[in-house]
Amino acid sequence: MKAGIKAIKIGVGSMLSIMIAYAFGLDYAVSAGIITILSIQDTKKETIVVVLKRITAFILSVLVAAVAFGIFSFSIWGFGLYLLIFSGICLVIGFRESIPVNAVLATHFLLDERMTMSAVSNEASLMVIGAGIGVILNLFIASNVVQIRNKQREIEHCLKALLFQMADDLVTSLDSPILDDKYTELKSHVEAGLNFAKQNKNNTLFQESEYFIKYMQMRFEQLDILKEIMGNIKSLNLKVSQSYETADWIRKIANSLSESQNSRGLLAQQHILLEKFREDALPETRDEFETRAVLYGILMNLRLFLIVKKRFADALTKEQIQKYWEQNTEGLGKEEKNDY
Repeated sequence: MKAGIKAIKIGVGSMLSIMIAYAFGLDYAVSAGIITILSIQDTKKETIVVVLKRITAFILSVLVAAVAFGIFSFSIWGFGLYLLIFSGICLVIGFRESIPVNAVLATHFLLDERMTMSAVSNEASLMVIGAGIGVILNLFIASNVVQIRNKQREIEHCLKALLFQMADDLVTSLDSPILDDKYTELKSHVEAGLNFAKQNKNNTLFQESEYFIKYMQMRFEQLDILKEIMGNIKSLNLKVSQSYETADWIRKIANSLSESQNSRGLLAQQHILLEKFREDALPETRDEFETRAVLYGILMNLRLFLIVKKRFADALTKEQIQKYWEQNTEGLGKEEKNDY
């Protein structure tokens, strides 16, 4: 959530909570606004989780307060015992964020020196109003699917550029940092894309939201493979006929990136290329032998690169295929159904 939007939600939400609490004639109405401030998180799911924890912790807080104030009456000693027990339990069960809000509500019992049903009802109402307004406001978080789609385009563009550069470096003797620069750029886009995908998942309550995360994870797997291929390319000093064939094959993969589920066909074609390599005349020198061994390793890694993509496509559900490949609900061009 952008800082400006979050600030507006905090300001408007806290005022609404206070006004509603005053309208119901609740004591300590300002506390409802504070609860709203502390309830608004960056995503819908985070907000709901925090609110549910605080409501659960409120019930626990009332029970602990009744025991603590029952032992030491409404005194500093009683409040200290309350904090010791309540905060200890919250820390153990992972409700740390619920401690401040409920501790503030417990001070109202201390100040009023009473824990009647009406007093408990007052604090429960403050909690419901403050947390409820926080949840309602956070239901209006704009989708970032367009950002993810744009990031996918950037990833596809950079991936294609990296593959073409790998092909060029394979048949030239230039030792330039361009390859590393393109890899770094691609990695930064994938990392940003994964962050966007996680935000999308946490802001999606009732719809399928795993697709984009799986897509970015697939690209991360391919990045690891490309890193190894780059190391192999940099280790080569000799150019043989198979170098040019491998470079051509890399270019073909790059040109096919936007074809939907193209991995099966490419894998079949690569099998033919591997068979040709095996049937080629044996190397005549040690350097040629080592070069061809490295090239064969590059081809095997490229095969793994395609398998990763195939696994991603094969694991998609019918719902995901229909939503992201067929319906194209974001209004993007048909070509974008095929960028996987």
